[in-house]
Amino acid sequence: MRKLLLLFVLPLAFCAHIAAYQMPKDTFFVALTTIAAYNPNNEMFDFDYPYALPLLNAGYTHRFINEEEAQTLSANIGATLAPVWLNASADVSYSPWKPLTLTLGAECGTSFNMSIASLDLQSLAVYDSDSCTYESLTPFLHYRYALYAQAALSFDIGSFTLSGNYRASYVGMTGVEDGEMWKYMFTKENVNGFRYDAAASLSYRLPFALARTAGVTATASGYFSDSFFASRYENYDATFATMTLTPTISGGWSRKDFISISIPFGSSRDFSAKTDGDDDMDFTPFTASDGAKWSWNGILLTYTHVF
Repeated sequence: MRKLLLLFVLPLAFCAHIAAYQMPKDTFFVALTTIAAYNPNNEMFDFDYPYALPLLNAGYTHRFINEEEAQTLSANIGATLAPVWLNASADVSYSPWKPLTLTLGAECGTSFNMSIASLDLQSLAVYDSDSCTYESLTPFLHYRYALYAQAALSFDIGSFTLSGNYRASYVGMTGVEDGEMWKYMFTKENVNGFRYDAAASLSYRLPFALARTAGVTATASGYFSDSFFASRYENYDATFATMTLTPTISGGWSRKDFISISIPFGSSRDFSAKTDGDDDMDFTPFTASDGAKWSWNGILLTYTHVF
């Protein structure tokens, strides 16, 4: 499971579910999402059994609409609170044409490391190239931030919806020097620098009460240049494009309750040499990449209730 998957698939399912309703000029919502997942091939956790995670989301949107209603402009703010992270965002979205939305935004968040019994979750850390280990960072003293520009398209063709977006952003971690790798949430080997995230989705409206849409989402993400990485990581293939392919079925029984189930498949770097070390040592940043490998990333089940 990747952060991009959460950022794209869940809002897509929610928007598809409420698309038939007219949105008011001002919208405020609070929603509780429960994520149940089985992700046996994860790189962030030291366990391979199912787990569940609650997320509390809040958002406010103010829409500016001209007299012809051919163009829309909106300001949006949001926040997410979960057991392992806290995130806030703000953006301005402009739609000069109904299928097209342009967005400028910013987001900032921190994450929490935890150790409970046999569970050792390190989701905020910086890589120490001398010891080849990730050293934990302190929450609320270190923040992951991003400034981004995004373009999104969506077309309805009969019972099908074709949509996609492309985001270019500068992403960084406070207190971490440029070129150094850091870990945040569900990803590691991040650095401060410019990156892209792209997604495309094809969905079909189903004639059922609970299952309302079925579709597939493809994503790709990576850094624009290897110059953002320190020179000692020259063999790492820094501009490798990480991709996912995710079939999803979503629906619900009211405007305030919806569910989705996703089965993601993802690509990651393949290495000709073994990259595991002793205990917490991780030699991946110094190991030469040898193409890509695809793997099944488990099952993701979500349930959201809007208050």
